[in-house]
Amino acid sequence: MRRLAAERPRAVILSNSDNYMGSKLRLPESVWTEGLRRTYARLERMGIEVIVMRGLPWVPFDVPSCLSRRAAGLPLATDCRFAPDREFMARAQRAQERAARGLRVRFIDMNDQVCGAEARCTTERGGVVLYSDDNHITRTFSRSLAEVLGERVDAALRR
Repeated sequence: MRRLAAERPRAVILSNSDNYMGSKLRLPESVWTEGLRRTYARLERMGIEVIVMRGLPWVPFDVPSCLSRRAAGLPLATDCRFAPDREFMARAQRAQERAARGLRVRFIDMNDQVCGAEARCTTERGGVVLYSDDNHITRTFSRSLAEVLGERVDAALRR
């Protein structure tokens, strides 16, 4: 924060790890929301525009391991697709929106590029592996999203 205050960039892009609010770490939603709000407000007070990336769906398994088992034709290998926890994702988005209420915070959602409205999400597309574990997208997939992300950042900055 000190560095941001000193450098005064036009904007910051914040990522999220919504699962701090989830079942894995059991941080109460109110604590998560208040922490987000303090961060958003502090940046706004510095005159820095705040853009927040929505969280992506967490995969309930390790993607490279699943894809390896599938490629090797091992017993019990699956198609490595998963059903995103849309209820949790909606709850996390509502928490972000409550945290941003009354502040000039813009959100960018890339979920349509990862999973879209599909009931089950793929972890590989056109020979590109999407996830490097259960919650981080791969460098290759990330680079493939650069143009769309750039357009969305530009649009957020124009609002």
